[in-house]
Amino acid sequence: MKKYIFILIPLTFSIFLVGCGQGYVNTPSGTMYQHTFSSAIKEKRIEIGMDMKNVLESWGNPIKTEGIQIKNKYYTVWAYNRNNNIIVLYFYHDKLTYIQE
Repeated sequence: MKKYIFILIPLTFSIFLVGCGQGYVNTPSGTMYQHTFSSAIKEKRIEIGMDMKNVLESWGNPIKTEGIQIKNKYYTVWAYNRNNNIIVLYFYHDKLTYIQE
């Protein structure tokens, strides 16, 4: 029985992380609700899982946009100049998946 407990804890945590990346949060009761990014937008921050509309509301228009293909996946790439640093955001299916600083 103890072996199964150690397997379930990482599995549950993995499911939680996957849910957050898609904009959903898994609660301890097993129910899921959509995560909103309103506080991040108000604070002018961005977070993984935001859609393009959320990022535009938070940071405004990017200085450059383009599309790239990586391993048969098409990403939309936005570049921002934040405090004299170029930050590149990668979107896959309209969701922010990676931030390159």
